[in-house]
Amino acid sequence: MFTRADAELLRVASTDPSRESRKDALFWMGQLRGETGAAAIAPFLTDDLDAEVREHAGFAISQSRSARRAELLIKQAQHDSNSQVCSQAWFWLAQTGDAQAGRAIGAAVQNDPAEQVRKQAIFALSQLPEQRAANTIESNLALAHSTD
Repeated sequence: MFTRADAELLRVASTDPSRESRKDALFWMGQLRGETGAAAIAPFLTDDLDAEVREHAGFAISQSRSARRAELLIKQAQHDSNSQVCSQAWFWLAQTGDAQAGRAIGAAVQNDPAEQVRKQAIFALSQLPEQRAANTIESNLALAHSTD
């Protein structure tokens, strides 16, 4: 259910001239608004013109309790035009501990065209829960050796 508070947070995130106020509104949508907040944050992950706001939207969605947070972060990490935004999306995805994270981050390590993103994806692997990290690293090493 979309409340008046949700509407006000969305208004601030969308139109406030202050970048910091916009980022704060996104944060609170992620913290307190569950699926409603995630649905409101989702467009900011991809459509906002300010890369810093898109990056912060990734953080905000990672902090939410949304069942879609991993899917949304993967989409942002794979498709954003800014390598810093992509890099941070991989990091925040790893922080969620989601089961999809290892496979997606491992693919970025192998396939992302930007070196900065590949390096951050390697770091993101270290943020996964221990067994997922080990499995993903092992799979990536096996793949690297099979292509030699």
